[in-house]
Amino acid sequence: MLKKLTERFTNVIDNVVGKYKLSDSNIKDILKKIRKSLIDADVSWDVIKVFINSIKKKVIGMEITRKVSPSNLFIKIVHDELISIMGGAHEPIFNTIKSKKPNVILLVGLQGVGKTSTTVKLAYWLKNIKKKSVSVVSCDIYRPAAIQQLSMLSKKNDINCFVYDGNIIDSNSIVKKAVDYSSSISDDYLIIDSAGRLHIDNSMMEEIKSIYDVAIPTEVFLVVDGMVGQDAINSVNVFCDNLLITGFILTKMDGDTRGGVILSISYITKKPIRFLCVGETATSLEYFHPDRIASRILGMGDISTLLEDVSKNISNDDISKLSDKASNKIKMDLNDFKLQLEQMLKMGGINSVVDKIPGANKFSDKIKNIDDKYFIKMIAIVNSMTLKERKFPNLINGSRKRRIAGGSGTHVQNVNNMLKQFNSMQKLWKKCSNKTSISKLLKDKFPMLGNINQ
Repeated sequence: MLKKLTERFTNVIDNVVGKYKLSDSNIKDILKKIRKSLIDADVSWDVIKVFINSIKKKVIGMEITRKVSPSNLFIKIVHDELISIMGGAHEPIFNTIKSKKPNVILLVGLQGVGKTSTTVKLAYWLKNIKKKSVSVVSCDIYRPAAIQQLSMLSKKNDINCFVYDGNIIDSNSIVKKAVDYSSSISDDYLIIDSAGRLHIDNSMMEEIKSIYDVAIPTEVFLVVDGMVGQDAINSVNVFCDNLLITGFILTKMDGDTRGGVILSISYITKKPIRFLCVGETATSLEYFHPDRIASRILGMGDISTLLEDVSKNISNDDISKLSDKASNKIKMDLNDFKLQLEQMLKMGGINSVVDKIPGANKFSDKIKNIDDKYFIKMIAIVNSMTLKERKFPNLINGSRKRRIAGGSGTHVQNVNNMLKQFNSMQKLWKKCSNKTSISKLLKDKFPMLGNINQ
């Protein structure tokens, strides 16, 4: 996520780190490079001016202490300003539920931004993270199969979806029936997936206003394509002028997005970003924390979100199983290796994990650009082995490799590469055999992280 913006910023920061004297000339040069990074990221020019001027003002007046180098103070100023333009700290949502249920969440936005899949992701987040009862409904009677799409995605992810059984009727009637249904089963939340258009028009706005009057939502989230750049701001302003938008959900943030929207939208509209969609699966919705994103942009990683991903996607039984084996110095086998590969995929794949590790921008392109199909292929190879081969990998000779390759639809070279990766993981396993927790490993490797809660 935000790889290009992170690369540009970390290149600038690398020139600052370690300097014990910041002169007017090198500060001017650094700010010039930061300005260029923001322009390349397609950030609004108004935001860039405010951002640069604010940094300049604070750098000029900063007090240098013996304990902290000027370069570290400068980086902290940049970090704090990034947080500020992304909306700063804001109160968590969904902590209280109004007495009259359901609390309605209305999703609006242009066609093609990903409202329907976002509806399911938000429902999944509410159900599995916040432990709330939730239903979803589509009132998009214009796009072919829109209602069926939401129904299928909901069924796949065990989300309750209201589908009107009668003939196609107007969107207001669907919403009213959905609210009545959701109320009858005492749902905490009902999420409405509204119709979009390729371009904003009066009929769309009037329809959304009408739906608003029927549903009386507690939240109205504008879903915005994160890959569009600051061009999206024009349509965002129209929505905000016509509707009581309470926050934004930025989609497609796992793509090669430049970052312009994430650094512009809150400052310009004075409304918060609430969620980021960072993948295609139902679990790939992240609650937006400006401080964590600022850290990622500066190459500092995001350990808090990484640990949350571990907690969210990996069962306590799996963690206990591997931890017990490691602490008792029981040798790692290929079943353990396969389990860890599956866990990596559950957490969004290698790039999602690496993105949150401090200093990930220093990793070679070979590591950063590994395709998750590589992990799927290794899992297939292990699945083609006998139980005895998984338990005792040293048994795997040439003829067994040929059989395993044939069974997994791969080549002997792939089997050899997988076993090489397994051997490397075994060496790491030995280092973790003294009941070392994840947080201690991270703190030992990255002392600047301080205390990390498990």
